[in-house]
Amino acid sequence: MIKLINKKNLDFNNFIISDVSSVKDALKKLNLTKKILFVYSSDSEKIIGSVTDGDIRRGFLKNTRLDSNVKELMNPSPITSKKKDIDSDYLRLMSEKNINSLAVTDISGKIVLIALEYSFENELKDEKVAVLMAGGKGSRLSPLTDDCPKPMLKVSGTPMLETLIKRLKKFGYSKIYISVNYLSEQIKDYFQDGEKFNIKIEYISENKPLGTAGSLYLLKGKINNPFLVMNGDVITEIDFVNFLRFHSSRNSKATMAVKLHEMQSDYGVVETKGLNIVGFKEKPIFSNYINTGIYILNPESLEPLNGQIIDMPELFDLLKKNNLETLVYPMFEAWKDIGNIHQFEALKYE
Repeated sequence: MIKLINKKNLDFNNFIISDVSSVKDALKKLNLTKKILFVYSSDSEKIIGSVTDGDIRRGFLKNTRLDSNVKELMNPSPITSKKKDIDSDYLRLMSEKNINSLAVTDISGKIVLIALEYSFENELKDEKVAVLMAGGKGSRLSPLTDDCPKPMLKVSGTPMLETLIKRLKKFGYSKIYISVNYLSEQIKDYFQDGEKFNIKIEYISENKPLGTAGSLYLLKGKINNPFLVMNGDVITEIDFVNFLRFHSSRNSKATMAVKLHEMQSDYGVVETKGLNIVGFKEKPIFSNYINTGIYILNPESLEPLNGQIIDMPELFDLLKKNNLETLVYPMFEAWKDIGNIHQFEALKYE
C-alpha cells in the first residue's frame, strides 16, 4: 500500500528540512514522522540529501552535536523519482531499492510529493518479551523508598513501573517478566498476572540481590527470541520498535542503549606537553556516552550467567571476551535517571 503526501497536505513539511537547519531541528521532525527527512537547498529549493534516524545515531557516535548543521550527517545521494501518473511505479521503485520512503521531484529537482510505503505485515512477528528489573532497594531515595519499592514511586499520580508497562504494551509487548526482591509483595499485589493491564506478567524472584543482570539466569530456556531488558524505574520516550529493529538488523547478541552526556567545565583548560603550554580551551564541553539501563539481549547472551551477583556491564564484558557481537544504540529520545530525591522531586515541575 502506498500513501502520497503533497504540498497541500499538512504533514508535507514534517518530511522536509532546509539545509541551514540543525541536527536538533531534524530530531524534532523525525520524532513526528519516525521515517525520513529530505534536505533541500534554501537557495534553490532542490533536494540535496536525506536524513534518517540511523544517520543521526551514527553521527552521534562521531561526536556530532545537536547544534551541528544537518548537512554534516545527511546522505548526499538520496533515491528520488520524477513525478509519475501511476502510484505503482513508485511502489516498484521502492521495492527495487529496498526503501519505504521516496522523494518525488519535478523537472527542476524540487520536491513535490513524498511517497510512503505502508505494510500491514508485522515486521517482528514473534512474541515481544520484556524483562523489567525491579528488585533494588533504591537506597539513594530514602526515606521515600523505606516502605515503597523505587519503581512504585508515583510520577503524575502513577507508579513509574505502571507507566513503563503501559508504554511497552503500546509498542506491541505482550509478555513481561518482572524481577523482584525488595518489598516484592507490593509489586506482585499491584500488578498480579497483568490481566487488568491486558498483558501477561510473570515474576522472577531473587532470594538475594543479584545485581542488574544476575537474575536473568532464571530465564534460560524460557525465551527464544531477542528480548528487552530495562530498569523498572526508567522514564523514557525511546522507540522500542526501532531499538529492536536496530539490534536484529545488525546481528548483535547484546545491544545497550546509550545517551550522549555533556558537561561543561567551570574553568578554562590549559593544554600542555611536558611543561610547555600548547593551547587553551575556555570552559570546554566534555562529551561521553552513558548507560541508560535499557538493553536488548539474544537468548544465548544468558549462557555466562550462573546465579551469581553480576551487573549488566560485566555481562557485556563477558560476552565480548567470548567474541560475541555487542553494540551500542545511541538514543536521542527523552530519558530520565531518578538517582536521588532532588531528581525525583524535579519531575513534579516538568
